[in-house]
Amino acid sequence: MKKVLLIIGTVIIVLILGVVLLLGYFGFIPSIAKLMGTDKPRDLGITYTEEDLKSATKKTKAEVKVLKKSTAPEKSLKTAGSEKAEFEISSAEFTALTNNYANNWGYYPAQNMQIKINEDGTGECSGLVQVDKIIGFIQATGNKYSEEDIQKALDYLRLSREDSMPFYFKISGRAADNEIKEIIPEKLEIGRFPIPSSILDRALPEIISFGNSQIENFAGLNIEDASIKDGKVSFKGEIPSEVEIAPEE
Repeated sequence: MKKVLLIIGTVIIVLILGVVLLLGYFGFIPSIAKLMGTDKPRDLGITYTEEDLKSATKKTKAEVKVLKKSTAPEKSLKTAGSEKAEFEISSAEFTALTNNYANNWGYYPAQNMQIKINEDGTGECSGLVQVDKIIGFIQATGNKYSEEDIQKALDYLRLSREDSMPFYFKISGRAADNEIKEIIPEKLEIGRFPIPSSILDRALPEIISFGNSQIENFAGLNIEDASIKDGKVSFKGEIPSEVEIAPEE
């Protein structure tokens, strides 16, 4: 599993957490987890093998160290140094890397993900958000939201920490010069409930701000360009040369 997953894995979770937390916080979608829900994410038809993981690992270079299990959330993610990186990865490679990453960092709040990169420049993702890991993720990545802010959003959504929610989204977009230049959300579902485009449009500036704060908080990260091209995720820039992650406390 590789350092660059701290970048590409976070892109996935930023979108879903940004929507859930921000829309919930502002009261746009109360009780959404209870509406038209299901306990299984959409099947996007993406499978992967150990060879996909090995291939993606080779492209994205150095290993991530795993810290001891007793590490608290705010100390469970450490980055230092930087090194140049340029690569392209496929849907199967991206899915393999992201799930391997999620399984090793105990505060990553999404599981069972499938990521599909399309030839038209769009990307799709499905999986399960685990509510009990959301607060730990925010604390670990140094975001501006307090535990009180997060709990307020969860309360609006009437979610307990034992809940999990399937999600699906389809987007296009690009990041460059260490910020998100564009996100175009084509479709988003929480459970099986489609989020209206009018709500997404209202929340989009805050979602982009949330994503940019995640990028800013990764020491050693320099995004020259990150985009979807010809059915693959393309990245050029610098990534941390040292990364440590930990299982759940």
